[in-house]
Amino acid sequence: LDEINSVTVKEAESGDALLIGRVLIAPGGLQMAVRRSNVGFIVELSDGPPVNRHKPSVDFLFDSIVAAAPAAVLGILLTGMGNDGASGLLAMCEAGYKTVAVRKSGGG
Repeated sequence: LDEINSVTVKEAESGDALLIGRVLIAPGGLQMAVRRSNVGFIVELSDGPPVNRHKPSVDFLFDSIVAAAPAAVLGILLTGMGNDGASGLLAMCEAGYKTVAVRKSGGG
């Protein structure tokens, strides 16, 4: 993905700063959260339990954003594994964040 986009795409590491023009992908088998730090917002990875049977879980990530970030964030859910991401996106919406959910329609 990094080679075909104008933004930088990388697998997240604990301590990575959230930066404009950077896409961070949660590594398999770990939970990814956003935390406030003295330099802005950073990624924190943990070996916590699955959420909605998933690890990484979108709900885990979205819930951490609600706890850490001001409402000047846009939450987008393009797809999910089952319901993962739905309650986290709803929590973002209820907290005043702008949110977008895209659902593939039709079969296949």
